[in-house]
Amino acid sequence: MNILIITTLYPAYPNHSIQETSYVIHNFALFWKKDNKILVIRPYIKSKNLSNNLDNEIIIDGIKVLNLPILNIPGTRIRIFRKIYKALYNSEYNPDVLIAHRSTSYRIAYNISKRKKIPLILGIHSSDIKKIKSKKKYLLHAAGIACRSYSIYSKVSDYFPGFKHKLFTAFSGIDKNIIESKNIHFNKLKQWKSGKKLIFVTASILEKYKNIEINIKALKDFDRKTDWEYRIIGDGSERGNLERLVKECGLEEKVKFKGMKSRIEVLNELKLAHIFIMVSCETLGLAYFEAMAKGNIVIGTKNWGIDGIIEHGKNGFLCKARDESELLSLINMIVFKMTESELEEIQNNAYDTINKYTTEHASDNYLRNIKKFIGLYRS
Repeated sequence: MNILIITTLYPAYPNHSIQETSYVIHNFALFWKKDNKILVIRPYIKSKNLSNNLDNEIIIDGIKVLNLPILNIPGTRIRIFRKIYKALYNSEYNPDVLIAHRSTSYRIAYNISKRKKIPLILGIHSSDIKKIKSKKKYLLHAAGIACRSYSIYSKVSDYFPGFKHKLFTAFSGIDKNIIESKNIHFNKLKQWKSGKKLIFVTASILEKYKNIEINIKALKDFDRKTDWEYRIIGDGSERGNLERLVKECGLEEKVKFKGMKSRIEVLNELKLAHIFIMVSCETLGLAYFEAMAKGNIVIGTKNWGIDGIIEHGKNGFLCKARDESELLSLINMIVFKMTESELEEIQNNAYDTINKYTTEHASDNYLRNIKKFIGLYRS
């Protein structure tokens, strides 16, 4: 099967920084390319006065990516359609299905799908939800609609109940090889329960929507006599504000900014930690999965991407996005009120959960749904 992907949510070149782009769709494509031919078209805005500093055609891990610039001038975006038609013609690529992720790609994909009569699958992310009601035309045309989390599925179902038959969930996944054994999970729990330093951790870009300041404000009132440390892995525009907040809260000895790390370094840091906190407002960060894989007890966000995968009190915990009081109460409950056996049950369930969310499972689930909706489109 020939799969055409159109999205801005894709690396533009090999080793493109994860601070600048996402590898979620690329990871799906890597799995699909084993038995399918993949072509990625990545539109991007180019200033009129800047030269094009991206190669128009690049190979990333065996997948052809066409970077197609659009001049950021009113009235010129229509040219992107001509560029895509030309690119498809020149590549002699005849897609069996078109997949578009992020609302910025919907219009382009819609026009190509209609003109070439190709079934269209639309991928919806958290950042699309605010604008999704204005995209009804595209959702109506789509053969299938891939929701990147349970919360997105629920919101789209509420907005467009008539489209529910088109909806399916398309989760991310992690490499199964990074999942630690159950023994390591339980040994970590025994360590801090027996008095070893308790390590809280967040691995994230430091941006406002990640709500990292809520973690700091909650921990400001956490027991200072307990031997604990909060490690923040990552960098971003909010770092200066967060560092000032740490100083204001008198937490300089407790909160450590670790900066940007390689993926291997991040995984090693997660392996050393015990409780992962990220009450962010986003689709579904892989960091949650990686933290679970490394034996952390995970605190995520109610009504956002991880909700539904984490079931509160069963395989992890959920907190309101910007409620520092609720977060502190939750941390106190986990650390001081829950028994070791109760937490072992949480970790045992988390271990079972994370083994269902590997890249192989996630990609296979997405591909099966693509084939299902192609079949319905053609019947």
